[in-house]
Amino acid sequence: MKNFLLTCIFPAILSFIVTFFLYHSNGLNHLLFSSAPKDTLFLSPSFIPTFKSNPLLENSFLNTPDNGQKSIFIIGSSELTSSEPEVPHFFLNKNFNANVFSYGAAGNQSLSILCQLMANETKLKEKNIVFIISPGWFESTFSKGTSSEVLLNYNSPIFFYKISTQKNIYSTYVGSRISQLFPDFNNPSLELKTIFLKHQSQKSFIHKGIYYPLCNISNFLLSKKHRLLSNISNQSASVKIKYSNYSLNRVQNIKWNTLLEEARKEVNNKANNNKMGINNAYYTSYIKNKKGRVSAVNRKFNTEWKDFEMLVKYVREQNINAYFIIQPINPLYYKNAEELDPIIQQVVNEITKPETGKAMPCLNLYTSSPALYDKAMLSDIMHLSSFGWLTVNKEIATYYKLLYEK
Repeated sequence: MKNFLLTCIFPAILSFIVTFFLYHSNGLNHLLFSSAPKDTLFLSPSFIPTFKSNPLLENSFLNTPDNGQKSIFIIGSSELTSSEPEVPHFFLNKNFNANVFSYGAAGNQSLSILCQLMANETKLKEKNIVFIISPGWFESTFSKGTSSEVLLNYNSPIFFYKISTQKNIYSTYVGSRISQLFPDFNNPSLELKTIFLKHQSQKSFIHKGIYYPLCNISNFLLSKKHRLLSNISNQSASVKIKYSNYSLNRVQNIKWNTLLEEARKEVNNKANNNKMGINNAYYTSYIKNKKGRVSAVNRKFNTEWKDFEMLVKYVREQNINAYFIIQPINPLYYKNAEELDPIIQQVVNEITKPETGKAMPCLNLYTSSPALYDKAMLSDIMHLSSFGWLTVNKEIATYYKLLYEK
């Protein structure tokens, strides 16, 4: 009860008092809430790990540049931070008549991605989005789902505000997950508190009676807060985002087989001090003669699976032109990789063989069989090599029918 008073009641009262004075003081608003000049020009990078480092670029998320080129958006996690020139936001932009943007870094799992999409629902219909899924999300610690810290790295208060105004099965699910994570948030924002209180009020008739006045206060404060910030949002929205024309340097034709064979040789040459297909430097620094084990978690107790299930249903319902890619792990390193087979098969089935709705395409690179595993696919135990990325690029370019010329 004491924690509840400290995290919800007292901050709500204090926020009400502060909001009252801010709302009725134009001079104070101008002093506290300055904004970027309207003529500020930002060059949107092809890769944005999080919006925390540059909130102004948040408005560019899933925006399609008006340059006559096909746009593809890639959402994933740590694999996208690779400096390999074959990573899609480098390679496809350089070689095709396309705009390719990537979002995400370590920890950006299903719940985080679901929240990002929900907050930008008006942009989703028929959008070309590639989702890169890691088998590691569904095992060991990561099977607990997106952590509170990571969730905030990829979703701003504005994103949560947009989610708080929605009423559907997905906002209800996000509310339940935020309620589970709520004790872990350090000084949660008003947006998170509003979502938390709303979920608590829906548990029962008694809960509704207890939380009803708190929900009203929280909603009132939230509406006033975002009304105060609306001027900033409008000015930020008017900031011009410049998009590079990467395809000016594109080649006229790509000989995929030649590129793949050359990449395979290069990757194998850099992994010749071990029999696992692991890059020499990585093997020497981290692996040596050790082998690892996966810690499979049954989907009944697998929070990440539940998050993923909701994500896929949402993607399907929003009519996104989606393409899923399931990355491999290295079965030459993991002794018991086959223990992940049941959950990964469920992941594939959820995408390609849904009980309801249309099937979606999926490139499944996962295998637990050492005999079937291509040693050139990864540079370590779970991250794609240049050969692996070229394999992915070829499939993306083929599926979305990317062209070399207009």
